[in-house]
Amino acid sequence: MLPHKPPSAIRVDGEIAYIFLREGCEAIIDAADIHLVAGRRWRLLTTKKRHKYACSGQSRDGTFTTLHRFLARPLDNLKVDHRDGDGLNNRRKNIRPATGTQNNANCSASRKNKLGVKGVAFLDGLENGFVASIKINGKSKHLGRFKTAEEASGAYLSAAQEAWGEFARK
Repeated sequence: MLPHKPPSAIRVDGEIAYIFLREGCEAIIDAADIHLVAGRRWRLLTTKKRHKYACSGQSRDGTFTTLHRFLARPLDNLKVDHRDGDGLNNRRKNIRPATGTQNNANCSASRKNKLGVKGVAFLDGLENGFVASIKINGKSKHLGRFKTAEEASGAYLSAAQEAWGEFARK
């Protein structure tokens, strides 16, 4: 028989609770949700895209329970979005059900983006060297050329807010 592994330790600070993950970091929840997560052993999950989440258990088919889905309990066809983009911040005010499109709209700029500004690219040698574009429903839309990255970013954010509302992210 395998030795029993103790559940994750939980530290409370006012209305916030911190779940100690076995890799040495912590996930954040509302203290009111401790009764839901206590008694489980939580660990860190890092995805291929380097997103970090807390998860628990592993079934025979290799699946596990992520803390955000465990707390939010979304419908099967929905994802759980972290408003601030921090997969370890699972406070109720930070997680919300979202479609795949809404969830993608709230992600940061791709690591391949050399400027680090979502929806903006630099075209060397042109007077208006910054180009803004957005992809909506699988179709790319050119938003214009701009003198500065800030102007191009503003055009992107405006289009993103029109398309995705509160899920739009810079």
